[in-house]
Amino acid sequence: MSPLPRHGREAHLLARVVEILLDSENRNYEAFTPITMDIPEVGGIEPDDCFYIDNWQAAVGKDRIDWQVDPPPDLVIEIDISTYTVAADYAPYGVPEVWLFKKSDLKMYAL
Repeated sequence: MSPLPRHGREAHLLARVVEILLDSENRNYEAFTPITMDIPEVGGIEPDDCFYIDNWQAAVGKDRIDWQVDPPPDLVIEIDISTYTVAADYAPYGVPEVWLFKKSDLKMYAL
């Protein structure tokens, strides 16, 4: 099932907020959307947006990310309009920060 229009609007808005904050601090970053994070023993997950901030040099220019070798993104944004995502779903991947928008409420988690 394809995402609903609301899903896309919310994802775009939150990604823009992150980009504006990073640009205002003159921070380098690399961002991806969509991307599938997959570790064989855990399975896959697809954040709506992910940002490499502290680890941006490890991701810049890459066509593929090896989730068992490369560092995880520093931040993922997940819009949960009709599914059942929890921030802890990203813990096996080593993602340190998750922004989860669920039921018109944004929560930020440090994992």
